[in-house]
Amino acid sequence: MSPVSGSMSAAETYFRIMANDVQRLIIENLKEGEKTTSQLTEAINKYSPTGIPPLTVYLHAWLLERKGFLESKGEGIERTYKLTDKWRQLEAEAQKKS
Repeated sequence: MSPVSGSMSAAETYFRIMANDVQRLIIENLKEGEKTTSQLTEAINKYSPTGIPPLTVYLHAWLLERKGFLESKGEGIERTYKLTDKWRQLEAEAQKKS
């Protein structure tokens, strides 16, 4: 069973997410373990010449969470995120096909 609903393949979904710099950096940082919005913002801003505000990081994480690739706890913008098994399955499927 594909971890992705709709007509987009696992590989297409994976590569679309990884092509978005903010979402890619969120995913890469969460591979190290749980992180807060502030920790993700700090890590992403090491690569951004102009800086990314916490609200932007929160919104990208929210999109990934709505797709089932992240879980979060906490309230408001300052949440703690972690990767889900759905993300790990998507990544494994996409890497098999690439």
